[in-house]
Amino acid sequence: MALWGNFDNKTASGTIAIAADGAVTGTSTAFTTEARIGDYILVAAEYYQIVTITSDTAAKVRAGIPGATLTAVSAGASYSLTEKPAFVTTESASTSGVHGDVTKVFGVDTNEYAAERDQGTPAGAHSGWVRRVAGSGGRAGRVFTETLVAMGTITGDLEDVVMQDLNINITTQPSAVSVTSPADAVFTVVASTVPSGGTLSYQWQVSTDSGSTWANTVDASGTAATLTVISTDAEYVTGNEFRVLVSATGATTVTSNEVAVTIA
Repeated sequence: MALWGNFDNKTASGTIAIAADGAVTGTSTAFTTEARIGDYILVAAEYYQIVTITSDTAAKVRAGIPGATLTAVSAGASYSLTEKPAFVTTESASTSGVHGDVTKVFGVDTNEYAAERDQGTPAGAHSGWVRRVAGSGGRAGRVFTETLVAMGTITGDLEDVVMQDLNINITTQPSAVSVTSPADAVFTVVASTVPSGGTLSYQWQVSTDSGSTWANTVDASGTAATLTVISTDAEYVTGNEFRVLVSATGATTVTSNEVAVTIA
C-alpha cells in the first residue's frame, strides 16, 4: 500500500538540477526506466510534474500545483519520484480534509481492494487512488471511502496498516488436547489468505501461567501449521496453554484461540 506524500515513492537514482524553465538535468539518473510522463518529482517538499522525458539524464517538468511559480533547483539535489495523480495534487496544499488531504488518500491495488471488500470495509468502488476518511460526531465509527482515480494497478507498495494487501482467515482453530504419556500432543491450525495465494508464516507460543504471559515455543515444529509437542519437551506439562500467530506480508497478524494440553 502506498500513502501519498511519504510512501508511494518509486526508485529514484542519482541527483538532479531543475532550471527555471523546467529543464531537468540528471546525474547518474535513469529517467527512461524509473519515471514516466505524469509522475511527480519531489525535491525539498516541492512537487514538479514530468511533462517530457528525453533521456536517462534529461526531462522537463512544470510546477506541481497549476498556476504556481516553478522554483529552480541547484545541481546535486536528491529527489524522489511519486505516482500520485494530478487531480489531487492540485489541491494538495489544503489541510481542510477535502480531496487534497495527503493524510487521507491512498493508492489501492487490486489485492488490497479485494481484501478490504472481504472484511466489509471496501476501499472505494475500484482499485486506484482512494480517499478514506473516518467519520466524526454523529458519524463516529464509520469510514467513508471514495475512488478518486480508478486504476487497475498501483505500484510502490509499502504501507499496510490502513489498507492491507491481504486478510488472514483462520478456518480451523487449534483444539485442546488430552494424551497419555508418552504420546505426542499435536495442535493444528488451518488458515488462508483473501485474496488467495498469500504466503503464511506461523509462530506457536506457550504459556505456563494460564495465559498471563506468552513465549515462543522452543519445539522444532513451532513455525509450522502443526505443532508437535513430544514427551521429552520441557513444555510437555499438563495445564500449559498454546496458541499460534499467523502472519503474511501485507496483512495484520492473526492470533488463534488459546488451548491447553492435559497429560495422563
